[in-house]
Amino acid sequence: MYTLGITANKTKPPILLNAENNTPIIEGNYVIGSTFFVDNNYKETDPNEATILPDPNWRMYPKSDFPSVLNRFPISYAFTTYEDPSGNGYLFYMPGPSSLSKEYSRMLRKAVLENMKKPEPLYSVSKKKLLEKEIRSSEQKIDRLKEELKKIQTGLTRQKNIDKRSGTKSIEKIEKYERSYEEITNTLKSIKFKISRLKKDLEIYKIKPRVK
Repeated sequence: MYTLGITANKTKPPILLNAENNTPIIEGNYVIGSTFFVDNNYKETDPNEATILPDPNWRMYPKSDFPSVLNRFPISYAFTTYEDPSGNGYLFYMPGPSSLSKEYSRMLRKAVLENMKKPEPLYSVSKKKLLEKEIRSSEQKIDRLKEELKKIQTGLTRQKNIDKRSGTKSIEKIEKYERSYEEITNTLKSIKFKISRLKKDLEIYKIKPRVK
């Protein structure tokens, strides 16, 4: 029996392990699934000093192709979102002729698909931070709009005083100020309602503070 083992560097693909004793499965001069140059103790080392090489069945593909690529190639291939060492693409595993290589690819593909189906946790640190960020942003927008209202009110008052002294009435200018004032007032009401809703969503974290 075999299992996938997470490497010390979690940004790298898992390797194939013997499920009974958790030892890496070696085929020829490489560990199946490995992307590292390692020594006899499975410690990463310089390529010139390595006794165990990376699995030669890894290939690179464009990041933009995921996840649609899953349906365009043989199901024996395992497309992942692990970055190629160059950083220019993602890695996919194209199994060699051995049964072990094919088994690793099958298990890896299954793990990728299962991970894609996992729903985002209802309570998560990222969601909490996103709510807090949106509230701060909305509150800052309110402050800016309030300043705009003050300027509009000042401009409207000034225009009315000018009209009063001159005995005229600048209808278009006054109406423009009044429209702007009304639009911003309505926007403020909408943002305040949004903040109220966001804060209500955030309250759940006071009840359930343990998030992952």
